[in-house]
Amino acid sequence: MSRRYTEELGEWIKQKPARKGYKNLAAFLAVKSSVQEALSDGYAAKTIWQHMVETRRIEFGYDTFLKHTNQLIRKPQTCRVNETPYPLLKHPLAIQRPSNREAGKTAAQSHHAKGFVFDPEPNKEELF
Repeated sequence: MSRRYTEELGEWIKQKPARKGYKNLAAFLAVKSSVQEALSDGYAAKTIWQHMVETRRIEFGYDTFLKHTNQLIRKPQTCRVNETPYPLLKHPLAIQRPSNREAGKTAAQSHHAKGFVFDPEPNKEELF
């Protein structure tokens, strides 16, 4: 009788070398509480990262450190399937935002909106 696919998959994963990203995530999770405490005490993320690299608590770049800090500490969203602390990554196009016209506001009136919001239907009054 043939083996289950999950058993075959498990053996294949064990034979492959660990990805660097998983190693970095595990290292960050080990120092997460320290980072969270330092951030709440007012230290800058870059200062925390520099100290942790110099003391060899972590061995990855600032961009990776900042990505994990933002995803796991500053903006945590739990996974709805198994309630893990790692956030759900959403595709930016999956977010449905009403256009300025639908909300009843012009681009000038929507001063509270941050960043650029593309409206595919041009406002003819603004073009002239």
